[in-house]
Amino acid sequence: MKTRLIGIMIILIFGYFIFSTVRYQQLINDGSRISDEQCLKVNPLVIDRQNSYLASMKILLNHGSVEEYWKEMNKYLEVTGKYIEAQKAWLASQKTFMSQWGYDLFVPPKVRDLNRAQYTSREADTKAKEILVELFSPTFSKLDVKQQEALINVATNETKKSKEADDELNKIWDSPKDKFDLRNYFTR
Repeated sequence: MKTRLIGIMIILIFGYFIFSTVRYQQLINDGSRISDEQCLKVNPLVIDRQNSYLASMKILLNHGSVEEYWKEMNKYLEVTGKYIEAQKAWLASQKTFMSQWGYDLFVPPKVRDLNRAQYTSREADTKAKEILVELFSPTFSKLDVKQQEALINVATNETKKSKEADDELNKIWDSPKDKFDLRNYFTR
């Protein structure tokens, strides 16, 4: 009887290990796919935005024409709009990923914390960029001064929130490695 109970316990523990490893691998695959989406769809737009911004600043520094500046600035705002759309799609995917069954149960705490900090940072950055686009829209000039100030304050707060989340992400990344997890030897 005692041997049978020990055998059942070993089978249950082994079964749980296999199940948790398989589920963990599925979560790794999902997370990798979402990460690839960020790299392939969003990051090129970040680079385009940066290049356009630098080009507009170069025009200013070289005393270029107003027309040249606004042509480049309009390009910047257009790319920023595309960036916002792509980032919102990524945020939706990331939110779905982080709320799926088993995420909190099988993903190591450090990885969960990193994902949440990254999500918070990118969400706040996207909100700040939406306000930036609005600042250059014709409707912004129709707002009274208090409304304009409120909008600018929201953008400033979202930028600050993004930076704080980035700092938290870096702090988590630099923290010591989580305790030993045998599943890491069976996943890729």
